[in-house]
Amino acid sequence: LINGGWPKNLAKWSADQVAEFALDNWAQLSELPLSQRLKELAGAPWANLDRAAMRGTQVHQTAEKLMRGEAVTVPADVSGYVEACRLFISEWDVRPVWAARPVFNRNSVPRYGGTFDLIADMADGKRRLLDLKTVKEGKSAGWPDHAFQGAAYRHAEFLLDNEGNEVPMPEVDEFAVVELSPSGYQLIPMDTSEKVYQQFLSIAAVARAVKDGPD
Repeated sequence: LINGGWPKNLAKWSADQVAEFALDNWAQLSELPLSQRLKELAGAPWANLDRAAMRGTQVHQTAEKLMRGEAVTVPADVSGYVEACRLFISEWDVRPVWAARPVFNRNSVPRYGGTFDLIADMADGKRRLLDLKTVKEGKSAGWPDHAFQGAAYRHAEFLLDNEGNEVPMPEVDEFAVVELSPSGYQLIPMDTSEKVYQQFLSIAAVARAVKDGPD
């Protein structure tokens, strides 16, 4: 959607990733030359990020098939996440309205675009805009920037259907993150009010200024 607008504590995240990698691979690292150990440790955060992105893509694609009632073949390394997604769909009687559609807003300042995961009607009678996040056991996806992302999607001007036609962005009752882990799922509602949307626009303006530089 946008990059560079809000600060992330990347230094702490990188340090945590390196520490975890070192602890999990201590024996293997001890057998390597020092220069190779350094290379392995330095690359650990980005390797983990790539694996997480691939895992998320696999789970998203499988979830779409599940919601269409299609049979799926599940890779072993994501089976726990897919089972959590299957459980969420079943327990909440998830009925997709729109899935993985690009959205745009030409009237906002600045203008923006992105792609949401799902709009669905659910068992409690609410229509929700949902963002599926895969997380490692014991981690949480409910970070504040997800509320900004959800507000941008929710307040978008229109989405594009499968034929490329503009469709006014549907009204929803709520935006929520669906946090999927090997042990289950959590449905985490988030504030996407007008106030949060205006904060998003401010963040987007900062991100654009950072990217483009001063006039």
